[in-house]
Amino acid sequence: MSNWDYLIALAYIAGTIACGVYFARRQTSSEEYFLGGRAFGWFPLGISMVATLVSTTSFLAFPSEAYEHSMTIVCYVIGVPPALLLVQKVFIPFYRRQNLTSIYECVEGRFGRTVRVLTSSLFVVMRLIWISVAVHSAALAVSAMTGMAITPLIFAIGAISVVYATLGGLRAVVWTDVMQFLVLFGGLAGTIFFIVLKLDGGLFQLFQTAVEAGKFNIFSREYLIPDPRTRVTVWWVAINSFTWMVATYGSDQLVVQRYLAAQSTRDAKRSIWANFVFGDILLTIVQVGAGLALFAFFQQLPDQLPPGIASDEVFPHFIAHHLPVGVSGLILAALIAAIMSSIDSGIHSIATVCTIDFYARFWRVTPDDAQKLRFARWLMPVLGLCICILAIYVIGGAGANILERSARASGFLVGPILGVFVLAIYVPRAGTFAAWAGVVGGLVVGLIVAFGHKLTVVSLPDISFFLVLPCSTTATIVCGAVAAAAVARTADEL
Repeated sequence: MSNWDYLIALAYIAGTIACGVYFARRQTSSEEYFLGGRAFGWFPLGISMVATLVSTTSFLAFPSEAYEHSMTIVCYVIGVPPALLLVQKVFIPFYRRQNLTSIYECVEGRFGRTVRVLTSSLFVVMRLIWISVAVHSAALAVSAMTGMAITPLIFAIGAISVVYATLGGLRAVVWTDVMQFLVLFGGLAGTIFFIVLKLDGGLFQLFQTAVEAGKFNIFSREYLIPDPRTRVTVWWVAINSFTWMVATYGSDQLVVQRYLAAQSTRDAKRSIWANFVFGDILLTIVQVGAGLALFAFFQQLPDQLPPGIASDEVFPHFIAHHLPVGVSGLILAALIAAIMSSIDSGIHSIATVCTIDFYARFWRVTPDDAQKLRFARWLMPVLGLCICILAIYVIGGAGANILERSARASGFLVGPILGVFVLAIYVPRAGTFAAWAGVVGGLVVGLIVAFGHKLTVVSLPDISFFLVLPCSTTATIVCGAVAAAAVARTADEL
């Protein structure tokens, strides 16, 4: 890494801070701070979703998956359109009809105060874990490239993210996300372009190497057998993507907050399709393409790869040792952008939930608008510190690759949250008891699927990590519906 590379990365960091300072003068109310005055168009919201949800995990995980295994991961796109159609038809109109800031406000009206607290708490814990896994993974890559110690690196980037997100509110978060997406896309595309120039046979050599290694055997018998013990199959990837998209785009404050910030319902709906085009299509192409390019490069030059290197470390190693001056700086800026986009959006959405669902709801005196704004601004640095500590000291344990770690660490929490909203919309007889029964059932099943194979007391099979979320969601809905039917039957008998 040269001084020019570091200057490029520093210029990017300076630009994000300047964005936060610029928007700080507009933060005069809690609605402006949390929802940007409800004045966003579809394009920045769609790109912001991409940068927030796709950035850190998939920036490294998708190239790593394509490098180490096959391209079966791209089958997740199969489940995306039907999920987005469901979100567009059901969830977005549902939220837009209500004057919400936190989406968990509507849970109280349906299931009572305790279930609102439960779902809000699950969201906070889930997002803290998800962000910590993402930050740790990206920080490892930056550390490998620069030689910087991981602890001060995480705290430094975390502090910068907290500063501009705290100053500029959602406006700063959304517009810096747009910047981060451009840097992410440019970095991946630049990597593919450089490798193609280096390969003896160019682009043809890249595809030939991938074909010979079976990377394109997506629909081979190995990936079509519906065995839950199989790590990756077409079925598990598609089912997981459908469930994850409905859960994230239908019941996650991180995303739904952007619908609420849109200037119209039409813009809210168009934003999810912008996210599909730029994230699920274009960004996935360059992510998987980077993994295949890395595979072809090191197949041609195997002596350039250290023995025993993990698949997650191949991309950072290539960046640090093989990219020319300037391009390395762009990739470094992209990795820093990946960390920032996870932290800024995460702490902003968590601060929104904590302010609306806990502080404003349970404080002994109902706070006015200025007090809510002040509370959120004080809370965000605390959340940033918690994420940094979790990323360093708790999530630091390795095992599997980034994609699997992320799915197992947070999937069992996402399912119950989605399940509560499904019960609220589609099971009219479900009440407080049914919601609690559903969440408990979903958490238990999700934990067993995610970590049951690690138990020493009883021997359980190692279930595909792609099934953690679908199983926990299904268990929540089934347990909740059964409990609702049982309570209704008991009431009828009485």
